Amino acid sequence: MFRIIPALLTKDQIKSLHDIAAKSKFVDGRISARTMPEEVKKNEQVKPSEDNVTAINQIIAEALRGNKDFLDFAMPQRFQPATISRYQTGMYYERHLDAPIMGHVNKLRTDLSITIFLSDIDAYDGGELAIEMETGEEMVKLPAGDAIVYETSAYHRVAEITRGERLAAVTWIQSLVRDPARRQILRNLSESLKQVREVAPDSEVAELLHETYANLMRMWAEI
Repeated sequence: MFRIIPALLTKDQIKSLHDIAAKSKFVDGRISARTMPEEVKKNEQVKPSEDNVTAINQIIAEALRGNKDFLDFAMPQRFQPATISRYQTGMYYERHLDAPIMGHVNKLRTDLSITIFLSDIDAYDGGELAIEMETGEEMVKLPAGDAIVYETSAYHRVAEITRGERLAAVTWIQSLVRDPARRQILRNLSESLKQVREVAPDSEVAELLHETYANLMRMWAEI
């Protein structure tokens, strides 16, 4: 299960992230995947510094917390500090699973992953995010500012870049609701409630759906 979030970032936010990337040093992306074979990952990521980590996270967190579509889908509790990745011609990330736990001091369970595209589609060839779903592999390449949220338990890869440069911001989310099947039940209830309220906001059905959603969230949420 995944959700595309159109226009998560504004043009000003995209420009700010590009400015941060331009001023930052990039290092071998394998520093964040030391347990993987060397040939699996060939990309770069911004070398963390106090200034750029704070700036990147301020922009990404503001965008995520202000987007209702993201909040309804992810039901976020905490975010892993975001980073910016860079893929240039010949770079790729082969099929892999992200780590189930991240962080050294403040550990985070990675329930959901998010990729926020920062480069225009016509700025590079290749570079699709390929996610393995029950229906097959989904190939995703989105306009700058759009994002995709997907289950971290899904195998995925980034296709090799054959021209240009692909910049993206990536982070991970620990959800209030650990189990993906339960998250989907809550999403379905929320969407059903929204549709009922559009035609009969004061109906008994709307009240019952709201009560059911609230009680299940209370039952399943981990605070």
